[in-house]
Amino acid sequence: MARAYIAPTSTTATTTCLIQTDQRSSSPPLPTPFNISRPPGAPFYPKAEDYGGYIFKTLPQRLSARMPLELSIVPRAHWLSRVRSCLRLLIIVLSGAVVCMLVHTLETYRGNRYIDLRSGELPMVWPAHTNLAPTIVLLAIAAANFLASVAILSLSLKRSFRRPIRSRDAYRIIAGSFGVILWTTALVVFHLLDKASKASLGRYSCTNQNILSNGRYQYRAVCEEQGVAFYTAIGAASAEILTLVTLAMSAIRSAKNQEPAPMIQLRDKKHSISSGSQIYKPRKRSPSTL
Repeated sequence: MARAYIAPTSTTATTTCLIQTDQRSSSPPLPTPFNISRPPGAPFYPKAEDYGGYIFKTLPQRLSARMPLELSIVPRAHWLSRVRSCLRLLIIVLSGAVVCMLVHTLETYRGNRYIDLRSGELPMVWPAHTNLAPTIVLLAIAAANFLASVAILSLSLKRSFRRPIRSRDAYRIIAGSFGVILWTTALVVFHLLDKASKASLGRYSCTNQNILSNGRYQYRAVCEEQGVAFYTAIGAASAEILTLVTLAMSAIRSAKNQEPAPMIQLRDKKHSISSGSQIYKPRKRSPSTL
């Protein structure tokens, strides 16, 4: 509804006309409660530059987004730990090779391998009391060291097992020393018994490997495998000694880097204002007051 006033020029009378229209007024609506106007333009989002130039880095995909950043950061292992893992893997390979070769020599001793039956060759008779003690001792210790090395390498995959702890380092050094003693004992026993007995498996086969008779190829195979197994065991024992050295170095390093235990100091209230805080020392009592 609109109202207009028309004033003619000839008279002083005023005519009022009412004009009705369907168009809405252009005046803004009355503000209603909770009516918050939006700012013009595109919405504003903060950028990384607005935070003092700090660069945000995305976490790896294997880490959860809800995991705290302090827990997601994994420190790299020390180079001594990596060297020790490589040495342990080498010990597994060498001790496993010793076990395989000695088992093969026993199978050759019991069977008829490396015999050409078409040429009429027959296995030569072994001594009635063949001394198998050197072979069995070295085989048993190599097998035990192989299983122990596999167990240690499996446990070293855990982060808690690699963490340097003084008591755990002592146990590792004791176990490594025990392994070195076992390897040394096996090598000494194998060498002494093999040289002392003429009927030992290694010495008898090496003595008859060049004789032109039946079974010489069988003796040659046993002699070669016994010698290779002995020198391979020496290599495994050397790797065990190096592993023990790395354990000792890790123990010394962890002892140097360990923080000292906190000390509790008692303050004397009597001298706290005049002379400042001092370490409390108990007073000596005279025998009469006791």
